[in-house]
Amino acid sequence: MDVSSSQYRTFIRHNGDEKYIVARLASTEEGVEDLLAIISEPLYYHSDIYDSFRNELAAEGKWRIAKVMGGGLMTMDEQTTSIKTYGRSGGYGRPDRDLVEAILRTCYPGWTLDITVTSYIRD
Repeated sequence: MDVSSSQYRTFIRHNGDEKYIVARLASTEEGVEDLLAIISEPLYYHSDIYDSFRNELAAEGKWRIAKVMGGGLMTMDEQTTSIKTYGRSGGYGRPDRDLVEAILRTCYPGWTLDITVTSYIRD
């Protein structure tokens, strides 16, 4: 489910438990503000999410990933409208918990959020 606001955007393409990354997206057009995004796909490594999404953005030609700002694990349940985050990325490190919460709270108003960043790394 892709959701956006003026500053934040999410690209969450699963229901259940998967890895996610937080990234700053830069526009290829002059004068367009950067977006802060959470990207989550059912892929094995955080770097696989980065590679897949980078290729998607390159094909569209409007945005590029300027910086990955950490990652973790996310459980999304569309039936109960709840999202839980935990863990961290072994390759990209811990995301900023407050930023993760701000993005999700803005893009999923009314959903139940349980936002944590822990030392857990899932292979």
